[in-house]
Amino acid sequence: LNQLMVTPPPGVHGSPINPLVGLYGTADDRYISFVMMQPTKFWADVCRHMDLEGYIDDPRFATAESFAEHTPEAVEVLTEAMKKRTLPEWSERFTTLAGPWAPVQDTLQAAQDAQIRANEYLVRAGELELVANPVQFDVTAPNTGPAPGFAEQTDDILGELGLDWDRIIELKTAGAVT
Repeated sequence: LNQLMVTPPPGVHGSPINPLVGLYGTADDRYISFVMMQPTKFWADVCRHMDLEGYIDDPRFATAESFAEHTPEAVEVLTEAMKKRTLPEWSERFTTLAGPWAPVQDTLQAAQDAQIRANEYLVRAGELELVANPVQFDVTAPNTGPAPGFAEQTDDILGELGLDWDRIIELKTAGAVT
Protein backbone atom coordinates (compact mmCIF):
# COMPACT_ATOMS: atom_id res chain seq x y z
CA LEU A 1 0.00 0.00 0.00
CA ASN A 2 1.05 3.57 -0.72
CA GLN A 3 4.07 2.38 -2.70
CA LEU A 4 5.30 4.37 -5.65
CA MET A 5 4.87 2.40 -8.89
CA VAL A 6 8.16 2.57 -10.79
CA THR A 7 9.66 0.59 -13.61
CA PRO A 8 12.31 -1.81 -12.36
CA PRO A 9 15.84 -0.92 -13.46
CA PRO A 10 17.32 -2.98 -16.31
CA GLY A 11 18.35 -6.40 -15.13
CA VAL A 12 15.73 -6.59 -12.39
CA HIS A 13 13.01 -9.08 -13.11
CA GLY A 14 9.55 -7.59 -13.71
CA SER A 15 7.01 -10.09 -12.35
CA PRO A 16 6.94 -11.85 -8.99
CA ILE A 17 4.74 -14.67 -10.35
CA ASN A 18 5.76 -15.09 -14.01
CA PRO A 19 9.35 -15.68 -15.18
CA LEU A 20 8.36 -14.91 -18.77
CA VAL A 21 7.58 -11.26 -18.02
CA GLY A 22 10.72 -9.26 -17.39
CA LEU A 23 14.15 -8.19 -18.56
CA TYR A 24 17.10 -10.53 -19.00
CA GLY A 25 20.72 -9.48 -19.53
CA THR A 26 22.75 -10.89 -22.42
CA ALA A 27 26.47 -11.68 -22.67
CA ASP A 28 27.16 -8.26 -24.22
CA ASP A 29 25.44 -6.32 -21.39
CA ARG A 30 22.30 -5.68 -23.40
CA TYR A 31 18.77 -6.73 -22.45
CA ILE A 32 15.89 -8.74 -23.85
CA SER A 33 12.37 -8.17 -22.64
CA PHE A 34 9.97 -11.10 -22.40
CA VAL A 35 6.27 -10.20 -22.33
CA MET A 36 4.61 -13.61 -22.27
CA MET A 37 1.59 -13.31 -20.02
CA GLN A 38 0.81 -17.05 -20.18
CA PRO A 39 3.87 -18.91 -18.90
CA THR A 40 2.33 -22.37 -19.35
CA LYS A 41 1.67 -21.63 -23.02
CA PHE A 42 5.19 -20.40 -23.86
CA TRP A 43 7.53 -22.16 -21.39
CA ALA A 44 8.40 -25.19 -23.55
CA ASP A 45 9.11 -23.04 -26.60
CA VAL A 46 11.34 -20.68 -24.61
CA CYS A 47 13.21 -23.66 -23.16
CA ARG A 48 13.78 -25.12 -26.64
CA HIS A 49 15.06 -21.79 -27.99
CA MET A 50 17.40 -21.35 -25.02
CA ASP A 51 18.78 -24.94 -24.95
CA LEU A 52 16.96 -25.66 -21.67
CA GLU A 53 15.04 -28.76 -22.75
CA GLY A 54 15.59 -30.34 -19.32
CA TYR A 55 13.19 -27.81 -17.79
CA ILE A 56 10.29 -28.38 -20.20
CA ASP A 57 8.68 -31.11 -18.09
CA ASP A 58 9.88 -29.81 -14.71
CA PRO A 59 6.84 -29.95 -12.36
CA ARG A 60 7.84 -26.60 -10.83
CA PHE A 61 7.00 -25.02 -14.18
CA ALA A 62 3.84 -26.92 -15.15
CA THR A 63 0.89 -24.81 -13.97
CA ALA A 64 0.20 -21.14 -13.34
CA GLU A 65 0.23 -21.89 -9.62
CA SER A 66 3.57 -23.71 -9.72
CA PHE A 67 5.07 -20.94 -11.85
CA ALA A 68 3.92 -18.37 -9.30
CA GLU A 69 5.46 -20.41 -6.48
CA HIS A 70 8.75 -21.09 -8.29
CA THR A 71 9.26 -17.90 -10.30
CA PRO A 72 12.56 -17.00 -8.56
CA GLU A 73 14.02 -20.37 -9.56
CA ALA A 74 12.84 -20.04 -13.17
CA VAL A 75 14.20 -16.50 -13.33
CA GLU A 76 17.58 -17.77 -12.15
CA VAL A 77 17.58 -20.50 -14.83
CA LEU A 78 16.65 -18.02 -17.58
CA THR A 79 19.09 -15.38 -16.31
CA GLU A 80 22.03 -17.81 -16.42
CA ALA A 81 21.06 -19.09 -19.87
CA MET A 82 20.57 -15.60 -21.32
CA LYS A 83 24.07 -14.56 -20.21
CA LYS A 84 25.58 -17.20 -22.52
CA ARG A 85 24.87 -15.35 -25.78
CA THR A 86 24.93 -11.81 -27.13
CA LEU A 87 21.87 -9.82 -28.13
CA PRO A 88 22.46 -10.44 -31.86
CA GLU A 89 22.80 -14.18 -31.22
CA TRP A 90 19.58 -14.30 -29.17
CA SER A 91 17.76 -12.12 -31.70
CA GLU A 92 18.64 -14.63 -34.41
CA ARG A 93 17.55 -17.60 -32.27
CA PHE A 94 14.31 -15.92 -31.19
CA THR A 95 13.09 -15.17 -34.74
CA THR A 96 10.91 -18.29 -34.46
CA LEU A 97 9.97 -17.87 -30.78
CA ALA A 98 6.18 -17.97 -30.44
CA GLY A 99 5.85 -15.57 -27.50
CA PRO A 100 6.32 -11.80 -27.54
CA TRP A 101 9.84 -10.57 -26.86
CA ALA A 102 11.94 -7.58 -27.88
CA PRO A 103 15.45 -6.28 -27.50
CA VAL A 104 15.67 -3.31 -25.14
CA GLN A 105 17.09 -0.58 -27.35
CA ASP A 106 17.60 3.13 -27.60
CA THR A 107 16.49 5.00 -30.72
CA LEU A 108 19.78 4.58 -32.56
CA GLN A 109 19.88 0.85 -31.90
CA ALA A 110 16.24 0.46 -32.93
CA ALA A 111 16.99 1.98 -36.32
CA GLN A 112 19.31 -0.97 -37.03
CA ASP A 113 16.90 -3.66 -35.81
CA ALA A 114 16.04 -6.25 -38.48
CA GLN A 115 12.40 -6.54 -37.32
CA ILE A 116 11.89 -2.79 -37.54
CA ARG A 117 13.33 -2.78 -41.05
CA ALA A 118 11.33 -5.84 -42.15
CA ASN A 119 8.06 -4.32 -40.91
CA GLU A 120 8.83 -0.96 -42.57
CA TYR A 121 8.50 1.04 -39.35
CA LEU A 122 11.05 3.50 -40.75
CA VAL A 123 10.30 5.39 -43.94
CA ARG A 124 12.31 7.74 -46.14
CA ALA A 125 11.32 11.38 -46.33
CA GLY A 126 13.80 12.98 -48.68
CA GLU A 127 17.22 12.46 -47.13
CA LEU A 128 15.82 11.56 -43.70
CA GLU A 129 14.58 8.32 -42.23
CA LEU A 130 11.56 8.86 -40.02
CA VAL A 131 9.38 6.66 -37.85
CA ALA A 132 6.33 5.58 -39.84
CA ASN A 133 2.81 6.51 -38.87
CA PRO A 134 1.82 4.26 -35.95
CA VAL A 135 -1.54 3.47 -37.57
CA GLN A 136 -1.48 1.00 -40.44
CA PHE A 137 -4.64 -0.21 -42.12
CA ASP A 138 -3.06 -2.70 -44.49
CA VAL A 139 0.27 -4.45 -44.84
CA THR A 140 1.94 -1.66 -46.80
CA ALA A 141 4.25 0.98 -45.36
CA PRO A 142 2.97 4.52 -45.75
CA ASN A 143 4.06 6.56 -48.73
CA THR A 144 5.63 9.69 -47.33
CA GLY A 145 6.02 13.10 -48.87
CA PRO A 146 6.08 16.70 -47.80
CA ALA A 147 3.01 18.33 -46.32
CA PRO A 148 1.14 20.59 -48.75
CA GLY A 149 2.16 24.22 -48.82
CA PHE A 150 -0.06 26.91 -47.34
CA ALA A 151 -3.35 27.06 -49.29
CA GLU A 152 -1.83 24.83 -51.98
CA GLN A 153 -4.96 22.70 -52.30
CA THR A 154 -7.63 25.38 -51.75
CA ASP A 155 -8.70 25.60 -55.39
CA ASP A 156 -8.94 21.81 -55.76
CA ILE A 157 -10.96 21.41 -52.56
CA LEU A 158 -13.39 24.21 -53.41
CA GLY A 159 -13.77 22.76 -56.91
CA GLU A 160 -14.56 19.34 -55.43
CA LEU A 161 -17.21 21.02 -53.27
CA GLY A 162 -18.90 22.22 -56.45
CA LEU A 163 -17.79 25.87 -56.61
CA ASP A 164 -16.97 27.22 -60.05
CA TRP A 165 -14.00 29.48 -60.84
CA ASP A 166 -16.03 32.67 -60.69
CA ARG A 167 -17.19 31.87 -57.13
CA ILE A 168 -13.67 30.85 -56.03
CA ILE A 169 -12.24 34.17 -57.35
CA GLU A 170 -15.03 36.02 -55.57
CA LEU A 171 -14.18 34.28 -52.25
CA LYS A 172 -10.49 35.01 -52.71
CA THR A 173 -11.15 38.68 -53.50
CA ALA A 174 -13.29 38.97 -50.38
CA GLY A 175 -10.47 37.38 -48.32
CA ALA A 176 -12.66 34.45 -47.26
CA VAL A 177 -10.14 31.94 -48.69
CA THR A 178 -6.58 32.13 -49.88
